[in-house]
Amino acid sequence: MNETIDLPGTLSGLLRVAVHDVLLVEADPKFELNMSQWVEGSDIPGVVCEVCMAGAVLVQRTKQSLEDLLWMSNPSAVVDGPTSWKLEAINAMRTGCFRSAGSWITYGHGHNPLGWLDSLTAEQEEVVRSVEVLVDSDLIRDVDDSGNARFQVYLEAAALLESVGL
Repeated sequence: MNETIDLPGTLSGLLRVAVHDVLLVEADPKFELNMSQWVEGSDIPGVVCEVCMAGAVLVQRTKQSLEDLLWMSNPSAVVDGPTSWKLEAINAMRTGCFRSAGSWITYGHGHNPLGWLDSLTAEQEEVVRSVEVLVDSDLIRDVDDSGNARFQVYLEAAALLESVGL
């Protein structure tokens, strides 16, 4: 049976957890942030593992050994469905795709963002659109089109989302 990790059920809560865990990873010399890798072994001398934002949450909160997580193709290999969906939501928010993130935590896939939007109030929908612009305007893309915004921007987005119950 795959592991369940206790993660918040809101976009704002997931963003805060992700930023917290990324900062822990950044402080640990055995890790390197690489937004194009969930959890991957590293060829960098002294660095054991490269992780993305969702991967940082996974390595900080799972009971699995780091060796068991290395080269994992997707989180559903080690965690249960709802946990995997929340990690996918974090990955979507990293790139500013908050509608897909909402769909991930509501439906278990990112393919119904309009259905998720239909469930929101006008105020919530406006906040989702504003945080998408906020993150997208700060996004620093890597060569492979992955990347992230500054972590303070994610915390600002979390505060806005929380203000409308998301």
